[in-house]
Amino acid sequence: MKYSDSGISFLVMAGGKGTRFGDQEKCMRDIDGNSILGNLIDSLTTLSHFITVSTTLKHGKTIEFCRSRNIPTIITEGNDYTDDLWHSIVKINKVPIIVMGSDTYLTDLGHFRSVIASMNNSEIPIVDILQNNIFSGISLFNRIPGKGEILEYHELNSEKNFSLNINTLEDLNRLKLILSQKTAGHFQ
Repeated sequence: MKYSDSGISFLVMAGGKGTRFGDQEKCMRDIDGNSILGNLIDSLTTLSHFITVSTTLKHGKTIEFCRSRNIPTIITEGNDYTDDLWHSIVKINKVPIIVMGSDTYLTDLGHFRSVIASMNNSEIPIVDILQNNIFSGISLFNRIPGKGEILEYHELNSEKNFSLNINTLEDLNRLKLILSQKTAGHFQ
């Protein structure tokens, strides 16, 4: 079965303040001729046709990018991540749905695919994905929560890294170094 036929949806959260990075639209920063968000969307479209971006009116470049790529966009208040996440999941009204930040760069798409496949038919309401016992910022929702409801969750650990969150300029520079090593044939 192709991943685009799997029925999994993706919700990309892109309404943060970018405080540590110093730019609330850090997802629009350039990586190898494409934005961080553009790279993420390009990767996710190989896995599913059901991709939605959640953002705020303060993120004009993100909104314009989504419009130019015909990506469904949900506009939230941007005051509280939990409220924005709940509002977005309820609006999409489709599970399973994988939630991740717009500052995620998938460094190993093949391994990410296998992690997704390993979660097939999970009965647990939320599965948080870890990389080497550290939260990756990626979660699978198998149930739509009620407002304020706390759902049971399980952690799934991958002993191999498949993504990098770009939270600071140092993270961005580290990703650029990783990509240059990968291009030069030194990436493992």
